[in-house]
Amino acid sequence: MGRVRWPVLGLRGIPPFVASIGPDVVRRLVIVASAYRLGTRGKELQADMTRLIRAGEPRQAWAQSMTAMLPSQLRGLMRPLSRLVVGSAVPDNPTDLLITLEAVDAFDVAADLPQVTAPTLVIGGAKDAFYSRELFEGTAAASRTGGRTFFQNWGHTRTVGSSATTHLTLGFMLAGIST
Repeated sequence: MGRVRWPVLGLRGIPPFVASIGPDVVRRLVIVASAYRLGTRGKELQADMTRLIRAGEPRQAWAQSMTAMLPSQLRGLMRPLSRLVVGSAVPDNPTDLLITLEAVDAFDVAADLPQVTAPTLVIGGAKDAFYSRELFEGTAAASRTGGRTFFQNWGHTRTVGSSATTHLTLGFMLAGIST
């Protein structure tokens, strides 16, 4: 029996990274609201979050990050409420989070994408606060068999949580099963 090739679904840079270091292991790849690197606005948001956490304002950091994904007219109104809601999400020790933020900021696998041989689907939204349309399209184009679905009026959270994304992912993954 040969090596097992797995379908991979994920967020942030994990799927392109996994597929680029182990192309013989990945059978099909779906990248949701993510790209080969973080976008300019995403880097700014994460830098603000890092700065606020280091300044001893973790609730403000989380609230700002959460509200950045809302429509602009709601951000100011929702920030006080989000500070209350994030209480349980704020770790007592932010060291792991700070390390993760630094790693995501430095992450860029653009040069490795041509090694991805698995059929790939990139799903993104035009209003994503972390990644631009160009990054989504570049991620799809750089992988050899990249397809893309782009939602014009969707942001990061809606793209990740939508049943349409779930259905697209499931259909794409099922299409790769041999009968």
